[in-house]
Amino acid sequence: CKSFVVDSPGKGWWDDQLSGMQIMRETSIPTINGYSGDYPQNYLASDWSKDTQLLQIGIWLNQNNSASEFCRVTTTGIQVINTSFGIVHDKNFDVLESSENQATWSWALNESTYLRVLNFASTETNLGLSFQVKLPRCSEQSANFSFQPDNEKISKIIINAENQLVNFEYKIAGKQEKYIKLSTDFKGCSVDNDPRKLFYQVQFE
Repeated sequence: CKSFVVDSPGKGWWDDQLSGMQIMRETSIPTINGYSGDYPQNYLASDWSKDTQLLQIGIWLNQNNSASEFCRVTTTGIQVINTSFGIVHDKNFDVLESSENQATWSWALNESTYLRVLNFASTETNLGLSFQVKLPRCSEQSANFSFQPDNEKISKIIINAENQLVNFEYKIAGKQEKYIKLSTDFKGCSVDNDPRKLFYQVQFE
């Protein structure tokens, strides 16, 4: 990470700011977080008393040529956002996990989840989105999946025990964010002593 923001939904806004400053002090990595009586000159004007405005942060970083290798730090892990657009796990996903090759996965804990796509650039962009979907090893069958960006046409695929790579083109206006809904008919299952009911994993390429 060349810079980061602490974004922990469910905690007090002040907790994120103090945590961000403490992490910066220990790592010397610049943070977006801060706790002051006023904004520094040319600083991002965001209402920190509300949920972190990830889109506004990315736009500000992009305008200052600092969007490369920006990290979002949450209570469940660290996600690197490398380019002028971002795609993040959003609703109904659990903790981020690393596999042996250091790839970052996130478990879906519901039949329906959402990915959030953010365009930090000022112009409309045609994005080539790519991510892998995998069922938990407790699954003994294939599953039907559908992907629906906002209210656009639904794309359907079948997932088996092997990783399934999903690719599609996605148009998004400048300085906007959209949601992609993922849905499955798989009913979930539990792995070993894991108390969670797992549905599928998603890994960004």
